[in-house]
Amino acid sequence: TLWISVLCGWHNVQTAERACEEQRVLFSRKSEYCIGAQIICYPHRRIIYDKVGQPGSLHDQRATSLTVVSDIPGVFFDPGQYVLGDTAYSCCFPFILTPCKMPASAKPRNKTFNWSLAQQRIFIEHVPKARFPVLDGIRERIRDENDVMNVSMKFVSCLFFTCALTVRIPLMYITPTTKTEEAVE
Repeated sequence: TLWISVLCGWHNVQTAERACEEQRVLFSRKSEYCIGAQIICYPHRRIIYDKVGQPGSLHDQRATSLTVVSDIPGVFFDPGQYVLGDTAYSCCFPFILTPCKMPASAKPRNKTFNWSLAQQRIFIEHVPKARFPVLDGIRERIRDENDVMNVSMKFVSCLFFTCALTVRIPLMYITPTTKTEEAVE
């Protein structure tokens, strides 16, 4: 089983004095300037795919359609595997399992299904945010594409660090000692 998570609270970014075309595309439906992230991870929180840096104005469904996962899902998923997503992904991707919508969601069985699905998605969405609260609102000035890349790289660095901690890499690989450090002591 694989899960998808679009992080809640896309990354807030501060704009320059004059709005340029790049900044307008970053303006989201929530009236914030932001950069989006699409993350796919296993239930044990190991991240297997991320796409960071899409404009905040993109709908989740459109942002996912621009990923390599939507182009060649067979590379990422075996038959019978699926991804948990929210209603923003409904009907467009055969490998994404989404909550039931009204009127079907009013049935008791579907309410239970939707609740269970939401619990799992929320758990995964909070994985990077719990370890790196700064991801809830990175405050950066976006003037051009290089600034977008810098913010994206900060986020990706946090994702890789989270992944390294989840995989439990031996400590000797995380904190190597050098001759200069030993000489100073």
